[in-house]
Amino acid sequence: MKAFRFKSILRLIFIVFLLFATAYYFYPLEKLPPNARVDKLVLFKSKREMQAYSNGVLLKTYTVALGSVPVGPKEKSGDHKTPEGTFFLRKHNNSQYYKALDLSYNNYQNNIEIHGMKPTYEWIGKFQRFYDWTDGCIALTNPEIEELYAAVVPTAQIEIKP
Repeated sequence: MKAFRFKSILRLIFIVFLLFATAYYFYPLEKLPPNARVDKLVLFKSKREMQAYSNGVLLKTYTVALGSVPVGPKEKSGDHKTPEGTFFLRKHNNSQYYKALDLSYNNYQNNIEIHGMKPTYEWIGKFQRFYDWTDGCIALTNPEIEELYAAVVPTAQIEIKP
């Protein structure tokens, strides 16, 4: 009798988990205002939050995934850390990921990007935020990088804080 009750409770917990996960996955994301022009991004690594600004006005806050060892400043290529400091952004059409904005880190030599997901992993969507999986880049969902890519102005900067 106790085994049956335990299995029933486990099934209920699993069903509730699936319902919450499904609701999270399909809950619509906040969008940038129409015709938004983003001239500055501020990333707080410790919070995994990136804020998009236009003329000093906060437009949107994104939840991001970072390098797999995000704590501390980037010291060398391959350390999987997201760099800290202020960098310029440029649109990049040759990324292995869905859309990308290059950071001027080391004069664009180290391919630190803000990017979406590879097409084969796009289905992961918002769940990619739960794990720091990049090599030091900043990862968004594909719909998020799509809107940000369209809104970033050529003179945009990103300030990355610990």
